[in-house]
Amino acid sequence: MISMRTGLLVAAALAATWACGSTKAARGSLMLAVSSDMAAPKDINFVGLTIKSGGREVFATRAEVGANGEVHFPATLAVLAPEDAKQPVRIRVIAYSNATARVLRDMTVTVPPNRTGQLRIALNFLSLGSGIGEAPANTLEAPLRLRDFDAFTQIQNRCGEGATDVGGDCATLDLSDPAMFDDYDPTTVFGGGAAPSNAAGAAFTPSDGECFPVECCFEEPIVVAPDEACTVPSQGPKTNLALRTAGIGTATAAGPLVPLDFDADARFGEVGVKVLPNARLQLPPAVCRKMRAETPEIERVVSVVASTRCAPKSKQTPLCGPAGATNTARCGDVVLPKDGGVEGGPTPDGSTPKPIELLASGLRRPEGIAVLGADVFVADVGVSIKKISGGTVSVLASNGTTDNPVGLTAVTTGGATYLASGGGRSIFAVKSDGTGKVARTDAAVTMLNVGSAGDSAVYTIPNPAFSTEQFGWMLPDTGAGDVISHSSSFAARSFESSTGVLLVGTSFGDIVQCPLGAYACLNPAPFAPQVLGGGYVSAMAASGGRVYYHLAPNNPGGEGHLYVYDAAATPKTAELAAGIGAGGAGLFGGIATDGANVYFASGGVLYAVPRSGGRVRVAPAPGDTPYPRGIGAITVDPLYVYWVVRGDGLTGGAVYRRRLE
Repeated sequence: MISMRTGLLVAAALAATWACGSTKAARGSLMLAVSSDMAAPKDINFVGLTIKSGGREVFATRAEVGANGEVHFPATLAVLAPEDAKQPVRIRVIAYSNATARVLRDMTVTVPPNRTGQLRIALNFLSLGSGIGEAPANTLEAPLRLRDFDAFTQIQNRCGEGATDVGGDCATLDLSDPAMFDDYDPTTVFGGGAAPSNAAGAAFTPSDGECFPVECCFEEPIVVAPDEACTVPSQGPKTNLALRTAGIGTATAAGPLVPLDFDADARFGEVGVKVLPNARLQLPPAVCRKMRAETPEIERVVSVVASTRCAPKSKQTPLCGPAGATNTARCGDVVLPKDGGVEGGPTPDGSTPKPIELLASGLRRPEGIAVLGADVFVADVGVSIKKISGGTVSVLASNGTTDNPVGLTAVTTGGATYLASGGGRSIFAVKSDGTGKVARTDAAVTMLNVGSAGDSAVYTIPNPAFSTEQFGWMLPDTGAGDVISHSSSFAARSFESSTGVLLVGTSFGDIVQCPLGAYACLNPAPFAPQVLGGGYVSAMAASGGRVYYHLAPNNPGGEGHLYVYDAAATPKTAELAAGIGAGGAGLFGGIATDGANVYFASGGVLYAVPRSGGRVRVAPAPGDTPYPRGIGAITVDPLYVYWVVRGDGLTGGAVYRRRLE
């Protein structure tokens, strides 16, 4: 809450002003969640709030942001609905450095009439200069109130009447539909924790939610150069981005940094990083403009830096700092105490897992998974590609058969992203919007697997003449393709594309490699040698020159092993986990990595282990009860790990996700 010496709930003052001392139970409200990506109180030491309704000022205050806890970030404040629920409410929030306005946000909203909604208001670095003017020095006095000052006239909005600054650009936001606001949930404001306590006359007690420790998460930053479209290359699913400035932001060894969110919602004027399907990250356009030499020094972006040490910054996780409202700083696998030391270490086995979200249920036999932005895709019976979006499952495309799918992959080529799946004797691809479907049927026997390599969809089929498998490939935009091999000397159990080659896990427990192209894999070359007899490579994931793979036992009750192969390491092959699935039916699933952790499935349980090895820290899902038919495909995006629960062909299949470690 906005914590002031006069008490916790500013809503009480609003009630007295708007309702003459009484409120009705049915009256709704809107919780303002005010935050900043700048360092407070270094860059911001006052925050002003003014509210108008029906053309008149109904509330105004300006309060200090200090290490003594008078105002904390994020801060929440309740705005009650007017008597006329359809009457718009005008809100102006200003961030000051001393008396000088730095960032101004104007919002005109319709408050939800019968519930408590939530609106985020970000006072961020990219909007520096959006407020012009100075507040009189005499406007702050005890008790807190404004005198002889009108924030709507004496501070100018750079964007003009009816607009507001959104990440350095002027925009008009339509916030007139009260249904667009989510219900207020303090855990989405305070890093997963409850709202902090600040009863009148009592000391401020911060939330136990997590904050984002900028200095630790960017301890070894990588400078990335934006291209002409203001995009930068992703460093993997666990990429963080920050702006190095000339002085604004959190002080670090690499200079002052301003981190960017990865889950911004443009409808509410939120600005952040957009994940593109071509392994690049879209920056807000103002970032590249502010890198020009003519930019005022206070607003200048010196460079863009990346890091993979922490999970990508979320708007739900505020910055750590002396004016922070949360008290748990997590950097990678450790929790940082307030004195800056290190304590806690890896999460022990048996700890309470993060909340699991069910995205879709009632699927028949789901296989494969792909995540494109906010949409999740799986393949199901009938070789139908299903789209999961906003809790709704719809069929994007199908090959019109009753076959079971054998996989799903996303391929980007020609500036478009395609989804490819196969089953029976055919493979097909379709654009992510459901258009441009192409198909290829050239298999004499049932297809075994579908994946991707470069700009092609790749599939395997058995070759009865040689008791082995052969690979085929298809261009998803034209359907053109051919075979990669006719009679390879291996029995393929899994495959992965990495650094321009096709990696193939065999039934003998080793990994071989093939160049991509027609008839290119007649004689595969060794890659990772067999390290343990009596097993096969059931799943692989490649990341940053490393290949993680699961060696499954030939006998159902045997032990599984998780290995990493890194040609630059000594030794090149290392075991990350052992005893996987021992004594059970196996049910081995996929592997995915976010660059810091490796996620893998066995026996109907999803596990995670640090990429450098050590004890398996957590069983992220599903807790104490394994999924009875096991977990299939696994994937990650910048914020979540996703997994597919196998079905029985009729029902029971599902898709879940949870936050990354």
